Amino acid sequence: MGDTQFNGTPEEWDALVKKNKQKTTKLYTEEQVRKLLKKAFWQDFYEDDTEDSLINELTPSELPSDEEIEEMGKDVIVYNDTKRGWFIEGLKFMRDKILNK
Repeated sequence: MGDTQFNGTPEEWDALVKKNKQKTTKLYTEEQVRKLLKKAFWQDFYEDDTEDSLINELTPSELPSDEEIEEMGKDVIVYNDTKRGWFIEGLKFMRDKILNK
């Protein structure tokens, strides 16, 4: 393996590192998956369609990061720190349950 040289700014490097550390999970409905499978199995697509172009036709549901959950807690429960903590922990629990953590 050879060395890779990065020609960007330190800020761009930090943003790239942060992006690569984040794991993205995309959720699709059963209906969306069935439609995609039908299209792929029956070859109901054009010659220039690729896996990525087919997947990009779907609209994923994105799960919030820890930071986004913290912000939601501040927006939803303004005056009660205890309830806010329970709310935040509940959101993180459900998110992790969906991700099978």
